[in-house]
Amino acid sequence: NYLMIAFRNILKHKVFSFINVFGLTIGITCCILLTLYINYEFSYERHFKDYQNIYRVTSDMSTDQWAGKIPCTAPPLVPTFQREFPELQLATRVVIPPDVQRHYLRFEDKAFYENRGYVVDSTFFEIFTYEFKEGTPATALDGPSSVVLSHDVARKIFGESSALDQLLSITSGGIADTFRITGVLRPSTHPSQLDAGFYMGMNNQGWGKIIGNMQSWAQTFIYSFVKLAPGASVDNLVAKMPALMEKHGAKELKAMGFASIPGLQPLKDMHLYSAQEFNNAILSDIGTSGNITSVYIMASICIFILLIACINFINLTTAKAFQRAGEVGVRKSLGASRSVLIRQFLGE
Repeated sequence: NYLMIAFRNILKHKVFSFINVFGLTIGITCCILLTLYINYEFSYERHFKDYQNIYRVTSDMSTDQWAGKIPCTAPPLVPTFQREFPELQLATRVVIPPDVQRHYLRFEDKAFYENRGYVVDSTFFEIFTYEFKEGTPATALDGPSSVVLSHDVARKIFGESSALDQLLSITSGGIADTFRITGVLRPSTHPSQLDAGFYMGMNNQGWGKIIGNMQSWAQTFIYSFVKLAPGASVDNLVAKMPALMEKHGAKELKAMGFASIPGLQPLKDMHLYSAQEFNNAILSDIGTSGNITSVYIMASICIFILLIACINFINLTTAKAFQRAGEVGVRKSLGASRSVLIRQFLGE
């Protein structure tokens, strides 16, 4: 009976029913889409194993004319950290070759440009747990001039054939080397600013050799990451960093007219909070950064849309309720209780 009455009311008041239901549907749909976007923005880097213990090393730089925090460090900083701080379980560096907008890849008669390629330490895939289609993560970058390809790049070159142990020529900014392919990644369904078309091992004769020869504490262009040992205190580690800088790099930095204090940024905050944390940075961030302010704005819009849709639905339903007062009176005279009427209208 209730279903029949509801169906008759919909057919009798088609325009009213359409406006009421369509308005609420649009509101809920918009909220779902905005919620999916917000969830996507918050999901960056959280698929890596033990991401709560992974941090990016930052540098708080200052001169007489400028002060600000940057997301980079000097080449020798992280290796020194790993030697002197037992709290660190693993450390790795990620390098975007300076002034290189795209890389030239060539295999036999196939050649093309790839925009995103990184030079990384051999421990990169131990910290960042990408899934491998071919190769072994723990040893993929141990050998000389080794490279790991993303699924898309490997398929572009080799199709469905195996890419392991093939030789690939990579030229980055005029510096070339021949790499042995030691791994291919599986397609990732999770977003990360560290995603790239290929990852060159630091032990190569091109950019790896150049970076390996850099021992200056004033050249801050390396993206550095550390993984803390279980139970290690972040605050204690940060408190010991200024003394290490004073011991190793302060003299060189002072001679050049500036100072630097290392810090740690949680990996989970890298995507959304870097825009605010590095607002005075002179270097761009790795990958494409998001903005927590934009997420807050989207969340506010989401709540506002749903609130308006609910108010509109309630107003229209309340206005319609007066026209059904006769029905309510008849039902009550026939013995319908208050709870029965509530269930009827909630059901509709």
